[in-house]
Amino acid sequence: MKFLVDVNLSKKKKFLEDHKNLENVRDKIDGRISDKKLIKYAKKHDYGIYTQDKECALYGLIAGIPVWYRDQKTNQSVKLKAQQLRFTKKEKEEGL
Repeated sequence: MKFLVDVNLSKKKKFLEDHKNLENVRDKIDGRISDKKLIKYAKKHDYGIYTQDKECALYGLIAGIPVWYRDQKTNQSVKLKAQQLRFTKKEKEEGL
């Protein structure tokens, strides 16, 4: 699975080279994209997201895409994916 690196993370070439399954969102779409637009793009193009942003990770899980989350304080990372979700009519209309 390919993961998009959230815009809030630094673009370190070595890090991206060491993790071939990661692509910087700046190389795919506008670097100033909102979390929700990032999630929509990732879902549409079959990406997961790699982020240190808890809110972005939560949006990804709600949308049903894989999330690779790295905690800034502990430097631990986990890969997460929600198994089953049900959306309200309003959430469906918003595209989540």
